[in-house]
Amino acid sequence: MTRSSLSRLLAAALLLGGARASWAASVSWDGGGGDGNWYSATNWSNDAVPTGADDVTIDQAVTVTVDHSSPAIAFVNLNIGGSAAAMLRLSTGGFGTGLTVSNLGTLEFRSTNTFRVNDFFLNSGGRILGSTGPAAEAGGVNLVVAYSGTIAAGALISASSGGYAGGGSGACP
Repeated sequence: MTRSSLSRLLAAALLLGGARASWAASVSWDGGGGDGNWYSATNWSNDAVPTGADDVTIDQAVTVTVDHSSPAIAFVNLNIGGSAAAMLRLSTGGFGTGLTVSNLGTLEFRSTNTFRVNDFFLNSGGRILGSTGPAAEAGGVNLVVAYSGTIAAGALISASSGGYAGGGSGACP
């Protein structure tokens, strides 16, 4: 194969998806709807409910709720907390590429639905809670991490019952 042919082949591979690029829109919670509901469009900076094509940030002193009758949430990356006591109270499932819960951030599970991400970061001061709520919303933590997870010193995971089921390097049986 000539050098020119190899260059064309490489260019074609890059154009056809050989390289990964993030085209996600940045969306942040602004609370404009005033009701704390994830599915109220006016609560978001772009006045639209986040989709699987969005990088989502909740970094205000707020409890954002997703009711058990709502569909699963979708995102590219979800960031909770950082500089304000932000909580996402999830009574349904969810899926995305990355999840980061930072200082003052809380992700509270109120269902047994699966919350699936590729990469997970629980930073110091971040919390993951399994909670009991109304019968239709009682549940535990059902977080599935496909590739990598990091739990920093000073982070908290609390589930009232259950345990850890996992596989791969360093997993508990």
